[in-house]
Amino acid sequence: METLLPLIRSLGRTEVRLLRNYILSKSAGENCKRLDLFDRIQNSRKHDEQSIARLLGYSGAGEKAFINLKARLRSDILDMLMLQEDGKAFETAFAQAAFECRRSLIQGEMLLARGVYNGAIEVLENALHLAHRFELHGEFLLIADLLRNHTAVRGDLETFKGLNELMSEAQTDLNRVLRAKQTHYEITVPGLLDVSTRRGYKVQAGELLSQLEEKGRRTNSARIEFYRRLAALNYYTTLHEFPEALRNGRKLLQQVEEHVLLRSDANRAGVNMELAGVCLNTGDYGAAVTHAQTAVELFKPGMVNHMQALLILFFALFRSGDATAADKTLDQALAHRQAFVDPVMEPRINLLRSGLQFSKGEYKESVKLLRRCGRLQQERDVWLPGCFLMDTLNDYEQQRLELIACKLDAFRKQAVRLGLSRSHEHSRLRSIVQVMTSLVRARDLAKLMSKEKDQIALLRTAEGDYHWNPAGYELIRFDEWLLKKAV
Repeated sequence: METLLPLIRSLGRTEVRLLRNYILSKSAGENCKRLDLFDRIQNSRKHDEQSIARLLGYSGAGEKAFINLKARLRSDILDMLMLQEDGKAFETAFAQAAFECRRSLIQGEMLLARGVYNGAIEVLENALHLAHRFELHGEFLLIADLLRNHTAVRGDLETFKGLNELMSEAQTDLNRVLRAKQTHYEITVPGLLDVSTRRGYKVQAGELLSQLEEKGRRTNSARIEFYRRLAALNYYTTLHEFPEALRNGRKLLQQVEEHVLLRSDANRAGVNMELAGVCLNTGDYGAAVTHAQTAVELFKPGMVNHMQALLILFFALFRSGDATAADKTLDQALAHRQAFVDPVMEPRINLLRSGLQFSKGEYKESVKLLRRCGRLQQERDVWLPGCFLMDTLNDYEQQRLELIACKLDAFRKQAVRLGLSRSHEHSRLRSIVQVMTSLVRARDLAKLMSKEKDQIALLRTAEGDYHWNPAGYELIRFDEWLLKKAV
């Protein structure tokens, strides 16, 4: 069900109608059972696989016949999706072109196998032009190779030589694009580079970015330029050099809005979401709201990236001071499909709402919401420190200092187990724990501000290892909260 459920949920109304007609066009009996399974999965809210299996007459979800039924239904759905001819199977013209090239390759092979040579040549040549137009070098090679095989059999040496030259060029272009994509991943995906410090990352990733820029200058490839801009956006964001990240992000947005290979709602939404995150870090919360709203509007509803855009929009609204709109955005997130699919999504939303209530002085309500976040601690979620911080701030506001002392001790032990006590990425968190420990012991804010002035100064900079992420787990910025309490 893990594979079948999201596949069924991804279908639109037209696709559901096509699927029903496709299954019913086959012989009855087993196919009716497939439709019954489809309807039960589509209409069930809990998606209890055992219950669905028994309702269909099986002993349980583990029965081989039920497993086979699921496999056949999944195969029918994929076959139906392959048969669509409305030109809207994919969100980008590039992805649609890739699909059409691959389908034409199969059609060409089938026609050649049946001896329909002229028809095969026409299909394959059209696909070859499409592959060239959209920089689909891999597809170009496969299609050209099939054409080359046929021309060799016919003895057409002139066409054969021409295809050889075209394939040689396509092979070179393909290697360039693949290397550019690999370099982009090395810069973007954490852990791929063997570095342990931000300085090390800056040097190694910077060298890779320079190589990518050099490749971009030597070619007019829109795909390589796309990977270069995206890598630069992530590189400068990782280094907290947000003005430069913003510059590259805007260039990237222009590219995905104007270039035929990259123009799509999905690409525009993705870049707008990245820009919203950058604008949050520059303090331009109004621009962050605009970019995040655009991302929410453009992403396909119900998908993971649509949920991510909603959460970024919450942070943008929250930081801009629009608590009412931020609360409504969390309502949307809670009703989102992904809130039912991902078991930690609802607890995360509760944590965000807890921070929102805290910011309004609704401490009791904030605590109630925190009690619904237990799954985050069980799963050792990345938002776990956020639960701890909100918990201790609520305790302090309600003067439960003894509880804070116990929770600080427990969290320090937990941080050791999770590796939070050593990583430079958590320097800010460790500093907050130190200041909070002193606050509980001193019980005097004036003395605390003097004793921990160095740590507080580091937190106030919000830079380097002490960077404060406006869209991170520190929902209530600790140093600002502390200074307000000290006034």
